[in-house]
Amino acid sequence: MQADYPINPRSYASLGCEPPTLSWQNFYSAAGVKGDTGFDEGIIDYMWTKYKIYMPFRQRAPARTQALFYLTYVYIHFYPTRGQWARVMTTPYTGVLSYSSLHQALVPVMEALNAALNATGGEISWDRRLAFNNHDFLFPFYTTTIVDGFPVEVWEPEHAETKRLLNQGKYNATVLKGEVVISLTGEIVSFSFPHIGIRNDSRMWQEQTVQKHPMLKDEWCLGDGAYVACEGVVTKYTANCVDGPLHEGI
Repeated sequence: MQADYPINPRSYASLGCEPPTLSWQNFYSAAGVKGDTGFDEGIIDYMWTKYKIYMPFRQRAPARTQALFYLTYVYIHFYPTRGQWARVMTTPYTGVLSYSSLHQALVPVMEALNAALNATGGEISWDRRLAFNNHDFLFPFYTTTIVDGFPVEVWEPEHAETKRLLNQGKYNATVLKGEVVISLTGEIVSFSFPHIGIRNDSRMWQEQTVQKHPMLKDEWCLGDGAYVACEGVVTKYTANCVDGPLHEGI
């Protein structure tokens, strides 16, 4: 049975108390939360409010937990090298976080956040595509989502067969591929990664996405030309691109 919170004897949840909450102005630089983390302050505040009790308990400096939580997003946003570290990993509250703190202090917070996301089901929900406000004046009915694939360039493998599976001529690079489905309001409702580089978008959709994310009988997703003739996807129509007439329901 899934636990209500990650099993961590030194988390605030396991000890039955909550960490203090300081104003985010104590942490962000002159660039602001958006500049530091890539997210609006409301999103960071939402994530902290929801997951703060799962963070590692700190008796001597409880507010430091919130600072490390904030710096986790700064680290993910910039992924700084050691040379960039001092310019990026700093807040008015903590000063510059030492590089050694990456493993001693920051990684435990990352692990706690990951465990909390797994325990609570995370923030990506396929059901949210059916939210009452998920409409657009161009697609007021039936169409709920938009799908597309994306590449992530990786180092070229030395192993010949692995290189073949990752070598994508379209990008002239070795890549891993992923797929993201968003609602009409821009919210991610499905995400899958990684897929091999030679996997085309239509196969990612047919072989994984629609298998794990069933759609309603009269529901449609918007896609580009890579999704022509895919189940549940509406794409542009190009003459002779498929064998047969347009679907009668479109």
